[in-house]
Amino acid sequence: MREVPITDNPPSQLWNFIRLDQYKKPPEPAAQAVRGRFSKFVEQIHRKPVKEEPFKLEQHLRSAPSRLKDKAAPEPDWTECATSLNSSLDEWLQNRQSETLLRVFLKVPYSGLTQALVIWAKQSNFRIIEAPVPEQLIHGKGYDVSGQIDNSGNLLVIPCLERFFLRHFNGLSMIRQLIDSVLSCSCPCLIGCDSWAWAYLSKALGVDRLFPVPFVLEAFDQEKLQQWFCRLACGAGGDRLVFRQSNNGNYVLPLKAEHQQEESADHASPTESSNFLIHLAAYSRGIAGIAWDIWRYSLRYGPDEERTDLETDSLFKQTIWVDPWSQLTLPAVSDGVTHDELLVLHCLMIHGELDARLLANLLPMSDSDVMQAIMYLRSKGLIYQNKNRWYATAIGYPAVRRFLSNEGYLVDSI
Repeated sequence: MREVPITDNPPSQLWNFIRLDQYKKPPEPAAQAVRGRFSKFVEQIHRKPVKEEPFKLEQHLRSAPSRLKDKAAPEPDWTECATSLNSSLDEWLQNRQSETLLRVFLKVPYSGLTQALVIWAKQSNFRIIEAPVPEQLIHGKGYDVSGQIDNSGNLLVIPCLERFFLRHFNGLSMIRQLIDSVLSCSCPCLIGCDSWAWAYLSKALGVDRLFPVPFVLEAFDQEKLQQWFCRLACGAGGDRLVFRQSNNGNYVLPLKAEHQQEESADHASPTESSNFLIHLAAYSRGIAGIAWDIWRYSLRYGPDEERTDLETDSLFKQTIWVDPWSQLTLPAVSDGVTHDELLVLHCLMIHGELDARLLANLLPMSDSDVMQAIMYLRSKGLIYQNKNRWYATAIGYPAVRRFLSNEGYLVDSI
């Protein structure tokens, strides 16, 4: 029986940056890898919840309320990622040779790298090149690309290269000008580009041959997720929360040293670690924000266990129950999805965020067809709306990427 590790050891570096050609996503558990070789129909059957003898009666468990989730898994602060970014760029910033003037970072959706790049640039007082609005991209007017790039020698930061183009017959002229200006200027430039947009621009403009090999965030494996989730909970005052799997009572996150000693007195308590984070790392492709969203979704509590006095009761220890991986019901793209719905999904993946009007402008679809596709995709938990713009959901991202790839659509390389 494997003992639950203690988490009081010094934490390792979570936010590591590596070259794209060195990237490896977390390996799939053996059973999941075998399952992936079956047909999509069999895969859907396997995604049905598996009935297991519960350690905690399921009918007594409810989705954790927002206030409890905010203690257990608060909104990530990407400042630590920005600090690691600064460390990784230190040598490059000191070495301003002509062949190293450009540094490119690929941003996987929900990785937090966009926020980290902006935080880093603002903290260092570097100039950020703001992107044009979509109307300027379509009409090619109202935004002076050459005026944004100067030869003052100061570092320029373009955090969102993906916002300088649209998949439209008039939508590439501005990014062509921007690329020409960046390649011809004598000042160092740091560029961030969405991984899906990079795949498209590599096909359309050959940016992968024009720019140096990009850097990416190293994938979050089981160990990194474990450390990160523990840090998030402790940072939000949830250091007295205990995370256990509802079907067998195994610990999903390791106990702190003082809790380990308390639990050891109870010989009936399970001391094995759950394999939940192994599955989560593989399914989320090691993308921090996606793993975080699924983690929050999996958290449960019992009605008799709801407490709000974590701040005042120094002795109180609260259990958060976690659904077994086999029983999670995550969004899926069904075989019955229409061509229009796939077009909308793929367009959102390439551009990250679009409103319905712009979607209709970019796709060979009427406004009503776009809205019909949007409503269907929203009902399946695959997209959501924020401030009139539509996005792919973090929790649905793995299913969307897998389905688009299986159907032969262009996908990112991460």
